[in-house]
Order: sequence, then structure tokens, then C-alpha cells
Amino acid sequence: MVDTHRIKNLYQSVKGMTAGEASCKDGGVIIIAASCKEGHGGEALYEAIKNMESPQQILNDIHGVPRNETKPYQWKIQILARILNHFKVIVVTEDCDHQVIRDMHMTPCIHIRGSIGHCTRYYGRRCIDYHHS
Repeated sequence: MVDTHRIKNLYQSVKGMTAGEASCKDGGVIIIAASCKEGHGGEALYEAIKNMESPQQILNDIHGVPRNETKPYQWKIQILARILNHFKVIVVTEDCDHQVIRDMHMTPCIHIRGSIGHCTRYYGRRCIDYHHS
């Protein structure tokens, strides 16, 4: 069981999303329950994701940055863009401004039950279809 109150912002939640990324089919939905009471957790992350043309565009831009010229938050920006490039992300929280989550191209939800309902509306009965290698 993960203590969702320990995930204080969206920056920190990206690590949890990577677990979903490892077990979710491409094009699937990752649902993460996280307090995120401190909001996005970093202006650079928030602005980069909010203003991106597409996740792939961010990945292409980062790929062209020389190793010795990386920018603050670049790693988390890259990881979140990679996730958003392949998955729909639902963030379950009562504590974070839902507009911030929408700005970052994710879907906010207040309850787990609602996130499952949203997923089912998105995929139908295939919502709970686990990836097996």
C-alpha cells in the first residue's frame, strides 16, 4: 500500500507513473492516487508540459540537448512526456488544483471509483485488461 499523502506534488508522482508505464499496454490508462497538495512541484516542469505542442515534440527537443547542457527538471519533463506520449493518465486527488492537472495534459479525479468509471467510459469493458509479456 502506498501512502498517497507522501506524494506531495505532481513532480514526485512521475516516479509512481513509471510503475504503471511498465505494466500498462501502449495506449492504456495509468491511474495514480496521490495527494499532490503542493501542486505541480516545479515551475519548469509545469510550464514545459503545459506549453508543449505534443509529448513527442518535447522528447525530440530533449534528444537534441547535449549532455552538458541539460536544463533543470529535464529528466522529469522527459519521463512525463514519454508517459503522456503512450498513455492517458488519471490523477486521483482531492488536494491538488484540478486545473493544474488538466494544464499538464492529465485527467483529474476525486475518487478511485470515479477514475475506474472514467477509464471504463474511455475503453469500455476492456478497461481492466492487463498486459502480459
